Amino acid sequence: MRIVILGSTGSIGTQTLELLKDHPEHQVIGLSAGKNIALLEEQIRVWKPKYLAVYDEEQAVLFKRKGWKRKRKRTIRLLFSAVWRALSPFPLCRKQR
Repeated sequence: MRIVILGSTGSIGTQTLELLKDHPEHQVIGLSAGKNIALLEEQIRVWKPKYLAVYDEEQAVLFKRKGWKRKRKRTIRLLFSAVWRALSPFPLCRKQR
């Protein structure tokens, strides 16, 4: 099964990834994070996802500048906050400006 973890750097996301370590039949193809880019980088090294989403626009720009798109042969896409908000069905999940 192919899985995308929304909020992979949060409490539930990290616990889910920990559980998936015991289930190699599942493939993590996407990860998303808010601001914890250091943990996201660690998760990328372990899980090698094809897709990424970074909620915080400033962090996404910094992340992109670090060269993650060039370091991987896989396609890594950064979703900025406007796209994230559009994908979020619940107003409480949206970043308040």
